[in-house]
Amino acid sequence: MEYKFCRDQDYALSQARTDDDKHDILEQFCKEKGLLLETCTPTGSIRYCCICMHIKPDRTHHCRTCETCYLRMDHHCPWLNNCVGFYNYKSFILLIFYSFLYCCFYVSTCLRHITISILDSSKLARDFPISVGFGAALLLGIATFGFLCYHLYLTGRNETTLENLYPPSFVEEDLTFDLGVLQNFLEVFSRRWYFWFLPVFSSSGSGYIFLVEKK
Repeated sequence: MEYKFCRDQDYALSQARTDDDKHDILEQFCKEKGLLLETCTPTGSIRYCCICMHIKPDRTHHCRTCETCYLRMDHHCPWLNNCVGFYNYKSFILLIFYSFLYCCFYVSTCLRHITISILDSSKLARDFPISVGFGAALLLGIATFGFLCYHLYLTGRNETTLENLYPPSFVEEDLTFDLGVLQNFLEVFSRRWYFWFLPVFSSSGSGYIFLVEKK
């Protein structure tokens, strides 16, 4: 993390007697590093991670499972055993998308066997493994379709899962990360359309500073 405190700076911060003193130390550090912050704590203070000893850039959160901070953190995924954030959010959406397509392919190719098994009970035992796979693919397809719709909805609003559940506090009123559906989509998937369906990083920005607009 670029904005990590050294031990002396972290010690000085821990020794600050008042919240105003802490705020002044953090504010001075932001000026020295050229870090522009649009969000803050609900009390108006600069967001700081005491565990990682650095100022949290906008949309950054600390994951207690991974024991580190992630830029533009969306959520911790137990299925991937990893956090989804700035550098892999696009790949995460593509994983859900391609999983959904594969489920659709499996269900459509097995549908004929399932229909025959229902009409001819003598073939039911033979096609039992196919029936189990069909049921699993159908359930997984429904689940991945729901996840895909939800994350495309978040992408269109330029929100993370955490921001959708716990709206961030901005330093000024009426600010938002929502730049419009098209711009929000391009911020995650890139302006180069030939990268949209490839699991390669192509998101815009550095992950430290994000554009905001007035509501």
